[in-house]
Amino acid sequence: MTKIENEISKISGIWKEFNIEGYLNAHKIAMKDISFSPLWNEISIHENTEISCSLNILKDWKKLNIKTEDFTYKNLSKLIEKNLFLLEIWDKDDDNILFHTKENITFDSRKFILNKIKWSFLMKQWEKVKNFKLKDSLSIEWFSYSISEQESYFMNSLWALKIQKANSCNYSYAILYKSADFQDFWYASKYSDFNESISDDFLKDVQDKLLAKSNPKKSSLESWKYNITIRNDMVGEFLDMMMQACKAESIRQNQSFFSKSDIWKTVTSKKITIRSNPKKDDSTFNSLFDSEWISSENISIIENWILKNIFLDSKNARKFKLEPSWNPTYSNLEIIWEQNPDYLKSSSFLLTSFLWMNTTDMTTWKFAMEAEWFEIIDWKIGDFVKNIWFTWNLKDLFLNLDVIWNDVYTYANIFSPSITFKDQMLIF
Repeated sequence: MTKIENEISKISGIWKEFNIEGYLNAHKIAMKDISFSPLWNEISIHENTEISCSLNILKDWKKLNIKTEDFTYKNLSKLIEKNLFLLEIWDKDDDNILFHTKENITFDSRKFILNKIKWSFLMKQWEKVKNFKLKDSLSIEWFSYSISEQESYFMNSLWALKIQKANSCNYSYAILYKSADFQDFWYASKYSDFNESISDDFLKDVQDKLLAKSNPKKSSLESWKYNITIRNDMVGEFLDMMMQACKAESIRQNQSFFSKSDIWKTVTSKKITIRSNPKKDDSTFNSLFDSEWISSENISIIENWILKNIFLDSKNARKFKLEPSWNPTYSNLEIIWEQNPDYLKSSSFLLTSFLWMNTTDMTTWKFAMEAEWFEIIDWKIGDFVKNIWFTWNLKDLFLNLDVIWNDVYTYANIFSPSITFKDQMLIF
């Protein structure tokens, strides 16, 4: 029994001691990380273990949340004793109730034990990067390789206990092109559920994409509406914003362009399905339980044009008088679509990066962003061009969806293809 599991066994008596209901989440993350900084021309290593705890106390339709990094029975008892009086001054909320889950589950998907991974393995990854022969004018901008081990524990006052253990590996690499006429960089990240080695193909792909940008041209086109293709990783950012708008909490707080009445309405112009799959094979982002640790389910948010569901935890479900989906947010977001091999046929531009994504208005979801792109000539990617303004709103963007590619990219826990949108206003 680990130290954290030993404390869990002690804490099971805390509910009776203080005459309270509730549930407790405890998380442990252990990691090893190696990174390179060109500024100091040095390698940094980092090893750390973090433990956090969130105790949710429910009593008389009131809720008190206590968070601490000192996860022991003794410390939690002190915190409860010191702060329980706060419930007396809270307003009642009839939706503050304990969901009755009594399941006991342990799920261990680890493919390596962190303590058995030697630093020599991480150093070997740096040696591969350092010895890769870059073209002239290119240099390493940054590099990092991180492996971690996560443990999540849940228990409630009904004696339910759930445990999930997993691994993750993530490496990031960026290179800089610097000459008298041009300066820019390109980067890529990759996620895995095992400690994989960096390949030469991965490094070469980053180099080739930066070299394709190294001779920018000036567009001869005028500001107008064009069919544009947004590259897969950038689509991931838009999909993330789209899913934030599908959260019941966002809708309830008027921070979404959706409302409860939008469920079962058309939200895309193509027959696609966007689903959250919390139990995807070989994913590092599986989340088997929701925030109340009720088992998460495979759920379709958008299905065949329409908004079928929103992300609902039990409290917001009661607020909206809907059945909860047990997914307060997404994990492993996937798009199911009819692939089109002629994805460049109707497109004029391939947008490859945006600046200032955080300027999106979270109420209207309008945005105006500076972008870089490649012009498309005769169905092929042509010259690279900088400095274009792309302005629209997120809801109408997906109502103008035209073609979806077959180049799925892992953007955090979103598996996104490139997408072509019709009639988008570009300002040169």
